[in-house]
Amino acid sequence: MLYDSAADETIVLKESSDTQNFRFTGISEDGEHIVITEDYVKTPEDWADAENKIIKRELTVPVPPQP
Repeated sequence: MLYDSAADETIVLKESSDTQNFRFTGISEDGEHIVITEDYVKTPEDWADAENKIIKRELTVPVPPQP
């Protein structure tokens, strides 16, 4: 979720599940993309072995242009 302080609302970007977690990690240098890190595992039990089982990948989401 992303909190928009200007609009005082929370926006769901992507929902987490038992095997996926998403974190807002920043904005691209050009300001045109939101950067999100996804942590995921094959089974919920794999979270217990974070060092060996958690896989990470970076996602970028375009920021809509302002009218």
